[in-house]
Amino acid sequence: MSAMADEAADRQAIRAVVKALNDVPRPTGLFTPGADRADLLTELLQYKPKVIISHEPWGEIAAIRPGTPTITERSIRFITSDFALADAAWVNRNPGEAQTRPLLLLMKRVDSTWKIISLRELAPLLVR
Repeated sequence: MSAMADEAADRQAIRAVVKALNDVPRPTGLFTPGADRADLLTELLQYKPKVIISHEPWGEIAAIRPGTPTITERSIRFITSDFALADAAWVNRNPGEAQTRPLLLLMKRVDSTWKIISLRELAPLLVR
């Protein structure tokens, strides 16, 4: 098997780990033991309802519309054959708006499985 085929398979495996972060219930074994900031995932994927007040002439009516937060992979860069950085995004879509927060995952190959060592929320880029 060529190095390019190995890298393509590794990219697919890393994408599968990132995608599995959204599964309910979440699979065990996505993080290495003692992974840094694994607790951030729980905070990011909590379903936070949004209250919308109607300003119709007949009165204000409150509606609760939950957002659906998800994490998606954007790009993968290999540091070595056993370590990779995965740029990802947390996206919460509510009716009429979407919030996005950039994430960085440090991935490590453990035996033949890719796992998350560290999960970090990055500051959003400021557009000038």
